This record gives sequence, structure tokens and C-alpha cells, in this order.
Amino acid sequence: MRVAIDAGGSPLGIEPIVEASVRASRGSDVEILIFGPGEPIRRALLKLSVRDSDARIRAVDAFEEIGPGEEPAAACREKPEASVLLAAEAVSRGEADALVSAGNPGALSLAAHWSLKRLPGVLKAPFACLLPTYRGKTLLLDAGANIDSKPWHLLQYALLGSAYVRRVIQTQNPTVGLLSMGEAGPSSGLLRETLPLLKYSGLSFAGLVDARAAALGQVDLVVCDGFAGSVCRKSMGGLCESFFAERGPSARGVFEKLGRALLKEKRLRERSRWNRPEFGCAALLGVDAPVVHCRGGSPEEIAAAVRMAGEIAASEMNEEIRGRIRDAKSSAQSHQEASAPREAPSSEGGRPPLPERAAARSASENL
Repeated sequence: MRVAIDAGGSPLGIEPIVEASVRASRGSDVEILIFGPGEPIRRALLKLSVRDSDARIRAVDAFEEIGPGEEPAAACREKPEASVLLAAEAVSRGEADALVSAGNPGALSLAAHWSLKRLPGVLKAPFACLLPTYRGKTLLLDAGANIDSKPWHLLQYALLGSAYVRRVIQTQNPTVGLLSMGEAGPSSGLLRETLPLLKYSGLSFAGLVDARAAALGQVDLVVCDGFAGSVCRKSMGGLCESFFAERGPSARGVFEKLGRALLKEKRLRERSRWNRPEFGCAALLGVDAPVVHCRGGSPEEIAAAVRMAGEIAASEMNEEIRGRIRDAKSSAQSHQEASAPREAPSSEGGRPPLPERAAARSASENL
């Protein structure tokens, strides 16, 4: 497997990305193409005793980069030779099998949409990320790729995410929850229209869930629009980081020092459980090749993103997604026909369509 890594725009700089690339290539059959400024990449490779003749890792010159603070659409138009765009084009030409970036996530999403094809029937490609939970981990999507989502988009997110959970995480019959204020709280029009779609989707739908239920791991998959997903992901990530950060004054007294020493090992175990590198990665689902973004907080996160791309490629997840979307479209059409009235209601005093009937008709028209 060959992975194209975008080294431009990462908050870590070049050397940690090169270090993570070398780590990912050693002891595996992964080949790495690093897109970015060629000379700094080659110098970093030489520091790690990697020669130009080593076929497993190669630097590809890209003299433009898109920074984390730039507006993605404008930057991609103004910088056609940016590293993320060249890396995505390499994947589209078949020179690489997967794309990984620690740079601007919006630019990565645009590059993937411009160079890679969406799977047939996929309307929007969401970011899917793993959240640390009390029971292990839960998949959240959309984690920030699409702000303006419609009910049929959320239905597709659930289909994409359930395929990921089954194929990559190896959890059979995953439960799906729709993120909201909870069963008792008010719901928006988007949620009210999405509920019947998920109910008749054939998935194991658990209903509305709030952020607390997501953090407890009560469902395997949480579906929401990109704005809510980004807020939920960053809130939980910041909470984990702040909880395990070193804080407070230094220990004073024998008993306080002894207590901290006894708890240190348990604290480190819990930190490794809640702050695993893969929790900083997000996969763009619904495109024709594995695309993974990582926050770039450490070389371990970048190496985890490369592993995640390999797992997606080996899972044959896209084949299941194609079949699921076809089945969902057929199911929506069948439900629309079954729930249609035998006689059309009159214009005066006619009965309005039920929410389920309206949602099924909307889905069958848009899927």
C-alpha cells in the first residue's frame, strides 16, 4: 500500500511528519510519498538515516502550502500547486492508494472532492472520528465537513458510519443514535424529519441521544450535522486533555507525595486509554479512496492516521456502502408507495401527508 502524506500546513512542522512517516513504514509494507518542500523533507530523512535510494519513503516537491487559518476554497483556487492538492491528484492518478494530512481540514475535504470521485449515490462526504467513551469508543459523524445538512444527508451519514463500524471496528449490528438535546428536550425541524428516515432505514436505530449518552458509549454511532459534531468532538477532546494535564501545586508532605506516587501509574493507564492517538484522526467517508485527517498534535497521531487509512483500504468498506445506499433508496421508495393514500386528498380540507410519508418521499427524491 502506498500513502500520500501532505506535509504542508501542519502545526508540527516538517520533521515530526517525516519521523511519523518513517515509523509507519518500518516493519510494514506501507510506502510513503511526502508532499511538501523537498529540501527540508530530504534533510529530515537523512537525520533519520533514510537515503534517497530507499523506495519506501520518497519526497515529492510541492512549494505551496495551505495554512490552518486560511479560507479553504479561496486558498485552493489561489494555490493550485499546494501540497494537499498535489497529494490528492497523485491518489486520483493511481500513484498512491490513500491520502493523509495534518493540515487544513477544509482544504483536505475540497482536495478530495476535486480529485477523487464520491461513491455513487453519496451526496456529501462527512468526517468520521472516534470518541473516547466510558465503554470504549463511539464513532461520531459528521465531525465538521458539512455545516448545512438535510435529513437525507444525515441518513447517509448513518449508512456510511454503520459500514465503517462493521468493517473497520468489527462491531456487528451497530446501534445508531441521532444527536439532540435528548428524548425529553425540544427537537428541530431537521431532527423531526430525520427520525422517520432512520427508523425505516433498516439500521439498529436507538432514537435520540444527547452528548452525555454519547460520552457514556450507549450507542456505537452518533449522527449529527457538521457544526454540532465539531463542537461535540472538540469539547470532549478538550475535557480529556484538561482532566489529565498536570495541575495544582507540587506535593508537600510525606503522605501527599506518597499518595501521588501511588496514583501515578493508574493515572498514566487512564490517560493512555482516553488520549489514544487514533482519537485525533478523522476519516472522510464516501469518497473513492481512504482520506484521513489528523490534528497533528504528535507524530503518534500522524502514524495512527496512516494505520487508519490502511485499515479502511483493507476493509472493502466502500463495497458495502454502495449496496447500502442502493437498498436505502429502494426502501424509501417502497415506504412512500406503501404509505401513499389510495385517493388523492382534495384541495379543500384534505388531510396533509404524515411526517413519515413526507420524509420518505423527500428521501426517495434526493438519495
